[in-house]
Amino acid sequence: MQKLIDELRVRAAGLGFSTLWITDASPFADWERAVRARGDGLGASIQADPRVVLPSARCVVVLAYPYQDEAEPAPPQVSVSQYYLASHKAYHALPALADWLRGLGFQAEPRPGLPVKPAALRAGAGRYGRNGLLITEEYGGNTALALLLTDAELPLDAPTGALLAAECQNCAACVSICPTGALDGTSAVDTTRCLRTYMFYHEPVPVEYREMMGNRFLGCDDCRRACPCTARMDKKTLPAETLRLTLDMLLGCDASRCEALKQIEEKVGGNYARLNQVLAQAALLAGNSGETRYLPALIPLCESEHVPLREHARWAVKKLQQT
Repeated sequence: MQKLIDELRVRAAGLGFSTLWITDASPFADWERAVRARGDGLGASIQADPRVVLPSARCVVVLAYPYQDEAEPAPPQVSVSQYYLASHKAYHALPALADWLRGLGFQAEPRPGLPVKPAALRAGAGRYGRNGLLITEEYGGNTALALLLTDAELPLDAPTGALLAAECQNCAACVSICPTGALDGTSAVDTTRCLRTYMFYHEPVPVEYREMMGNRFLGCDDCRRACPCTARMDKKTLPAETLRLTLDMLLGCDASRCEALKQIEEKVGGNYARLNQVLAQAALLAGNSGETRYLPALIPLCESEHVPLREHARWAVKKLQQT
């Protein structure tokens, strides 16, 4: 058993994962009850019982893919959270780890569709911050977490006990800085008020949140950057990964040619490289830029059949014309 876990750690490290933890394959019953009580439909596609995914499952392997922040870009470059680049890398690294376990005669399922943060909490990977992120001892909240389900028998890690990170006891920096008031300080996030919820959304962003989007193309890092635990990354040097996009690149996209879409698909995945959704988010950012030079690109979008794109473009044009 020890030889197997040691080799698993070595192979995971070779794929970019810094650390891994192991928890058992029992159902995440507390999480399931909380989701049902909330009744908002979020989490409906996530499976609470690992053995529904893999009947012979013994362990859930929790892996951390760390990332380091870059300085926030200044317009016309737009902001893309480093989390999404790390998450994309982790997503594509998992199958190799699963294939290795299968080669040893075990069953393994990468990306099993289980609740990630509850699994990490139960595995002792860390505790929750008031911002709802899992705070790890080594990297703070700067990790993309991934899961692998297997029937291999591996030594289990113990939960840390308390739900809230010790550093959070006398700190509420994340709660104070959240632009929409989506945090209540208990580690719960009101997803109806979180800006990330409305990025690449199937409906127009609520009007009251459009200016708050600022220059954010993908992700909002305010609560994580404000967390003192993020300072743990200051003394670390990780391989740099960048996705540098400008409003000119994004607004210049069309169905036949778009270098920006190619970069987005390559670096953060095809789900974020859908033309109309990219243009819809870019239109909001253009409206927030105060730059009237974007009007020629925005005006034709006001007649789009894609509702969020049309509404965002009209909002942006009106805002810029009042500049």
